[in-house]
Parts: sequence; C-alpha cells; structure tokens
Amino acid sequence: MDRIAIISTKGQVTIPQPIRETLDLKRGDTLVFTAEENKITATPLPGNFLDLYGSVKPRRRPENFKEIRRRVTRKIAKNVVSEG
Repeated sequence: MDRIAIISTKGQVTIPQPIRETLDLKRGDTLVFTAEENKITATPLPGNFLDLYGSVKPRRRPENFKEIRRRVTRKIAKNVVSEG
C-alpha cells in the first residue's frame, strides 16, 4: 500500500489514515525509524513504557518515595551545577 505524505516545516509527517488503520496505530504509539541507503522504514514498537509497570520488584517494601524523590532531586541538581 503506497501513500504520499508531505514533510512539514517542523520536519513532521502525518501517517496516512489507511496505513494507521492497517497497522492499528493510535495516538501515543511509538515508532522506530530505520534509514538504509535511500529508504526509511517505520516499525511500531509493541506496548509502551507504562506497560512495564510492576515488572521490576523494588529492593525494599514499602518504598520510601520521599527518600527516592530527595535522591533524584539531589542528582539532578548536581548535574545542572556541573553543566553550568
């Protein structure tokens, strides 16, 4: 199935509706783009990040979210200071 799409000034392309329907693509789905010679291939990734929820067990239960947030905030602050 061949369809034509035009690249916008922002470098965006709208996937034509028949192709979205054929591949069952929906808003928020993720595609992997591969460039080979003079051809681009877009392959849908199954699922999304939220589908991984619960797949990794925490080291400690119950989790101390305040401590986790404090550590992450401190690490981000260190990265910002070292970049500036």
